[in-house]
Amino acid sequence: MNNWMELTNGPLGLPGIPQPVIFGYHITSHVDFLVLSFIFAGLVYFIIRRLTHSPFGNVLRGIREDDLFALSLGKNVYLYKVTIFSVAEGLAAIGGAGRLEGSIIGALVAFMIWRPKGILGEYNFRK
Repeated sequence: MNNWMELTNGPLGLPGIPQPVIFGYHITSHVDFLVLSFIFAGLVYFIIRRLTHSPFGNVLRGIREDDLFALSLGKNVYLYKVTIFSVAEGLAAIGGAGRLEGSIIGALVAFMIWRPKGILGEYNFRK
């Protein structure tokens, strides 16, 4: 896709995309983009920190350790996995990583990590 001149104009990129405007402020210079990037990075860090240090994060840690045990405690493991996958895709989209290739690869990796017994045999990815 990067070198497909007819569709994406190759390495030159897509022309005519307007500069972002946030609350009436035009983002035009590299320094403005850097500041905007740091703001979004801080926002994503804050969201992830709040998620991991909440009861929701505790359930996710339990699912990571042993999803069958979390299921036996009455947690809807499937719902938690779908929810955190959606949150992760949303956060990835903030960084511009939610392209088609990234979403497909992310879905495949997530599926392999969530269901390793069916594809790779029993394996612990954290070792």
